[in-house]
Formats: sequence, structure tokens, C-alpha cells
Amino acid sequence: MAALYVPGFEISAIVTQSAQAAVCRARRQQDNQAVVVKLAYSDAEAAKLVSEFELLQFIESAHVVRAYDLTT
Repeated sequence: MAALYVPGFEISAIVTQSAQAAVCRARRQQDNQAVVVKLAYSDAEAAKLVSEFELLQFIESAHVVRAYDLTT
């Protein structure tokens, strides 16, 4: 499995990986905040992640992960 590089983030572990995407534990370098990074490997999967991000903006719950940022 190849190492993943995302500018501005330090990837510490790949939580899950498929042919379409990867979910990683990471730290945002600007403020050392622990985050989860989702990476899409195709335009179709990226479109799904954009939709997911947009939907999460309307949900405020202690039981739902908060989406802070979308970078394309």
C-alpha cells in the first residue's frame, strides 16, 4: 500500500481504503487539529464526497461527524 500525501496534513493511518476512496486519520498542520481526511480517486467519487459535505452542513448533532472543510 503506497503512502498518501495531502498538502497541509500529516497522515498518520489509513482507516480504510477501496478502489474508489480512502479514509485516513490525520493532523491538520496549521493548528495540529486531529481530523479525518477522505480522498476520492475518481471524479465520480469526488462528486459523492461533495454531496456528502453539503448535506453535513445542515446537520448539528453530537452523533454525527462535523465536516469542517472541503478541498478539491
